Amino acid sequence: MADRFQASYNYGLGRRPVFGSHIPAFLTSHLVGQLRVEGLWTTDNTIHAFASPSGGMLPVKTVTVEETDMSTPSPIKKTWTFTGYMSPFEHDGQADQHSTFRFTLELNAEPAVA
Repeated sequence: MADRFQASYNYGLGRRPVFGSHIPAFLTSHLVGQLRVEGLWTTDNTIHAFASPSGGMLPVKTVTVEETDMSTPSPIKKTWTFTGYMSPFEHDGQADQHSTFRFTLELNAEPAVA
């Protein structure tokens, strides 16, 4: 269960000159995106294993985020699905206090929403 998340993604833009014009052509480049997640750590949490390489590569992981809009008479729920590579992973805490985790998922595809 995550307490906070932040997603951002876009496509880089390339500017190319157009012969006979002072206005360049704008072309899309590769996808650049991240999902950053923060939550409370529990002793049965194994999410840190997803940040470990297997055969020299980080495995592709899927993370779903559910949102519910409670401001309408009938709550509206949306589910976002993100895929990518988890790096970095962070886990911190203090003695006799709660501990938290954070990770960043480097996206390898646009998120899907349903």
